[in-house]
Amino acid sequence: MPLSNDVVLSLKAVPIFPDKCVVCKQTPDTYWSILSNRTNLLFTFLLPVLFLFGFKKTKVPICKSCKKVFVVNRTLRFIITLAFPIILVAIFWNALDDMTRLQRRLVILIGGVMSVIPAIVWQVFNPPAVDVSFYDDNKEYEFKNLEYAVEFAELNYQEVVKVSFEQEAPSEA
Repeated sequence: MPLSNDVVLSLKAVPIFPDKCVVCKQTPDTYWSILSNRTNLLFTFLLPVLFLFGFKKTKVPICKSCKKVFVVNRTLRFIITLAFPIILVAIFWNALDDMTRLQRRLVILIGGVMSVIPAIVWQVFNPPAVDVSFYDDNKEYEFKNLEYAVEFAELNYQEVVKVSFEQEAPSEA
């Protein structure tokens, strides 16, 4: 995510999170297991099946007061991502009857792309507190908060492959 602060670890690394809530940076009193997405076209299509068979989970520290908001935020992102295509199909359903087969395919293709754009824009300009993406040989931890990302990178320095911070890291004076 462009406006997040990213730390890439090797795929075999077991991440060590700072002893702070990922949202408010206070002392955490619980954990939340977020489902991690694998960045691969085939896995994207199999996403509903992967949820049934234990998609990769990452336990992140969080305080109870932030947990509810964090969970609601992630759930709303998921629902909105699913809702846009459904809304577009509902709007254009009757119009599809009067079109040729080629026109229907083009409308469905363009509608599919347009339905994903709001979710992508929202994700880029308002990243979640933490997200994880798996690639073939590494995993990318994306943090909204720069200080948390820097501390996470320092704790996992032996396994860090790459860091990408949106802002300058704070210097210690």
